[in-house]
Amino acid sequence: LLGFGLRLSLFEDAERLVSDASEKKHLKSCIEQAKEQLTEVDHQPTVRSQGYLFEGHLTVDREPPQPQCLVQQNLMSAFSSIVAGESSNAADILEDGGPPRAPLASKEVVKKLLVIVFSEEMLKTLGAEVECCICKENLVIGDKMQELP
Repeated sequence: LLGFGLRLSLFEDAERLVSDASEKKHLKSCIEQAKEQLTEVDHQPTVRSQGYLFEGHLTVDREPPQPQCLVQQNLMSAFSSIVAGESSNAADILEDGGPPRAPLASKEVVKKLLVIVFSEEMLKTLGAEVECCICKENLVIGDKMQELP
């Protein structure tokens, strides 16, 4: 705004000093253009400060809307994280969907578990096609197992 005003006054001063008619005519057109530019600047809508300082800014009143540049940046960040697969972990989603489970046991706790030897009595009780629930192999007499809680 200051630059346009200085330019206008410079043209007006030059017009008073110039004696040549063609130069006066040219300076008058320059003065008109400068005045038009000044009125355009005066009539531009002023962007009212909406009180938004930075992302995470805490306010007493209702939170002001984010600036457009920040909205676009957040959208691009969200899109890139979805494309990269960072926003979701399949294992976490599967675990979250089921009932809550006990935490995994440490190696020391597993070593302390009771060791059972698969016997003929167990074979008769459970049947000939009994398999280990962990490794899915058929159990035979003499196999050692640890009974899990």
